[in-house]
This record gives sequence, structure tokens and C-alpha cells, in this order.
Amino acid sequence: MSVFGSGGSPGRIAPPDELSLADFVRPLVHRWRTLLAVPAACAVVALAAALVWPRTYVARTSFTPEQTTSGSLASALGSLGALGGLVGQMGGLPGSNGSALTPDFFAGVLKSRELMVAALLSSYPVAGDTTRRATLLEQLGVRGRTPERRLGNALRKLEKRATAGVDRRTGIVTVSVTLRDPRLAADVANRMVELLNVYNLERRQSSSREQRRFLAGRLSEAQGELHAAEDALSSFMATNRRYTGSPLLSEQANRLERTVRMRQEVFLGLSKSLEDARVAEVRDTPMLTVIDHATPPDRPANPRPVLWAGIAAAIGLLAATALALRAGTRSGAPSAPVATPAELVPWRDSYELAKAEPRSKVSGP
Repeated sequence: MSVFGSGGSPGRIAPPDELSLADFVRPLVHRWRTLLAVPAACAVVALAAALVWPRTYVARTSFTPEQTTSGSLASALGSLGALGGLVGQMGGLPGSNGSALTPDFFAGVLKSRELMVAALLSSYPVAGDTTRRATLLEQLGVRGRTPERRLGNALRKLEKRATAGVDRRTGIVTVSVTLRDPRLAADVANRMVELLNVYNLERRQSSSREQRRFLAGRLSEAQGELHAAEDALSSFMATNRRYTGSPLLSEQANRLERTVRMRQEVFLGLSKSLEDARVAEVRDTPMLTVIDHATPPDRPANPRPVLWAGIAAAIGLLAATALALRAGTRSGAPSAPVATPAELVPWRDSYELAKAEPRSKVSGP
């Protein structure tokens, strides 16, 4: 077809034919060997990589924290109205903020530098020789020019391989450790939970110690206030044995008796709280309830040869299909028609005539 239409007027280039389903299927059928060979080669490469890839194992342990508040003593004292008001006026008890220790708090402590360093410096059985123990820092094989650099490199490596997740619905915290040795991964996961328990125990005992000191001083003050109130009531009774007939003296006597009762309630509440704080200071019960202890996994988490081969084969099939369609489109695309010299001759004269015409015209007045 010519680029010029018949009758001496230029025509339009004919649009290419629309591609049909057969145009897509034909190059795929012609290159069926490639469509089979490329995915198979990709799957073989993935399987070979999975065989030489270092195996890693994931050990998991889960626990749930004790549902208590860090200000348990303050909540116990809150049941006493008078004492609760005194505690509020004095800014609360030391070490108590009244907020619950949420699972997110424990998950954050698990990722803290102090706990991670303690886990690195703890000793564990060596794989293949259970009679020998070595620190995790030594078993990870991390290098560094200085001991500080070596510890920092090991800390960053452990931060990547140890994770802590929280189930919002149940409040269960799960600790996962990924290492090449399954038994070492389980030991490290369990050790991290043990270190978390020790930290919480020391924190609770330290908080109870501060509360005991506060309550001991406050109890001494309350005892003096109670004695002062009782002495004031005794003096009033001694000087006013017959006060019932006087409204003013009766009101004063009632006020003194109310003060004595309030001081007694404060004193008794502080005495009970002081005993609770003394017990909590020496209590060594754990705050975490372990649901599942970490055990050595029976199969590696990575590599997974079947999964790797399937993904590689799918990627290879997509790539081979795209290349086949591209090659088929190039080979089957219609070429653009070219005008012959005979068809261009009539239009060459017309073009020269139109080009010379403006020069022959003379502009008007």
C-alpha cells in the first residue's frame, strides 16, 4: 500500500492489524522449549543454593506477665480514705506510678542493651561437646579490633536474630531466637526470659525497699500524731468531766474523738502496708508465667528448598513468557509501506510549483 492515496491526493498510512489471542499464543507455542527450560533451570539453581545455604533454626518461648500494678501498695492504701488523701498530698509512694506493667514493657526490656549484653556474656553448652561451655559472644564468632568493638558487633548481630512480639488479644509475649545451632537457639531464648525475670525481681525488691523506708518513717510520724490526738482528748476529758450539758464542749469533744479515730485508721493502715512491703522486699516469686519453654526445633527455618524452587520456577516462567512475547512481537510486526519513485513523481512537480508560487505574487497597494 502506498503512503499516497489514489486521485493525486496524499492518503493516510494504513493502521496495523489488531493483535488477536492467536498472536500471543503463537510465539509461546513456537518457543515451548524455552518456556520449559528456563523455569527448570531456575528451580535447579534455587535447589543448589538451598543445599549450600547455611541452615538457621528458630527457637521460641512465650510467657505472660503477672497482671499487677507497680503501685500495688498505693492501691492497697487507697482503700483507706484518709490515708489515700495523705498519700495524694505527699505525691504518692516512691517507686509507684500506678500504671500496669504491660506486655509491651516486657518486650521492650527484652530488647534493652543491658539484657542483651547479659545474654551474650552468659555461658551455654557448645554444640557437639555438651561437657564444654562457652559464652554466646564466643560461639557467634564475631570479630573486632578491640573487645568493645567485638561486643558491639555481637550486640548488633543478636538484635537482628532475637525478636519479641506481643499478642494484643491475649497479652502473651513471644521471644524468638534465630541461630545456626538449634539447641543454642533454645538455650538463648530461655536465658533471655530468665534474665528478664531477674530484672523484674530486682526491680520489685528495690521498689519494695523504697516503699518500706517511706512507710517506716511515715508510721513513726503517724504514731506521734496518734499519741498527740489521744493526749488532747485525755486532757479535755480531765478538765471537762461534765461536758454533755454544753453544746460547745460537746462539739469540741466530738471533734477530738474524730481526730483520734482518723489517726488510728492511718496508723493501722500504715502498719499493715509496712508489713506487706517487708514481705515483698524479700519475696522471690517470679513475675512471669512461662507458657512454652523453648525447645530445639526439629527442622530449619531456612533454607526451604521446595519453597525456593517453586518461587524460582515461577519467576523463570514469567521471564521466559515475557521474552517469548517480545521476540514474537518483533518478528511478526508488519513493516511500514514505502512509496515508490513512480508514485512520488506527480507530487514532486506539485511541490515545486507550490514552492515557487509565493515568489511570483506581487503585493497590492
